[in-house]
Amino acid sequence: MPRGSFNFLKQRIKIKSEMKSEYIIRNMTQEEVKNIAVEWAANESWNPGLHDALSFYAADPNGFFIGMLNDEPISCISAVAYDNTFGFIGFYMVKPAYRGKGYGLKLWDKAMAYLNTQNIGLDGVIEQQIGLYISLQQYSIRRIGNTH
Repeated sequence: MPRGSFNFLKQRIKIKSEMKSEYIIRNMTQEEVKNIAVEWAANESWNPGLHDALSFYAADPNGFFIGMLNDEPISCISAVAYDNTFGFIGFYMVKPAYRGKGYGLKLWDKAMAYLNTQNIGLDGVIEQQIGLYISLQQYSIRRIGNTH
């Protein structure tokens, strides 16, 4: 095989692999909430409560989103609308290997668009709050509560 053909083949493989990298955000199923979001939260040492996620899911099954990269779940968030004036963000997680690559921000934008008419509450991990707030300056975020 001539050397130029090999470079062409490498280029096609690279392009094809880039085309296969598809990040899709969709609604989570109840099973995914239980088996992915709750499990990831436990792995992050969060304590969402044993039945909290399914209670929130019952309140708003359309408010749970998962980010899939090539059919692999890499991110999730809940954006539960209690009514048309108040919603709550939770379960905002991206697998460590995919953090800092923009996947979480795309997922955040989806959740914010879903709750576009509501005032929104959220819980946060103190260590991540400063960086998160800086990256989300386009939103009006006010911190309320005690960090002790």
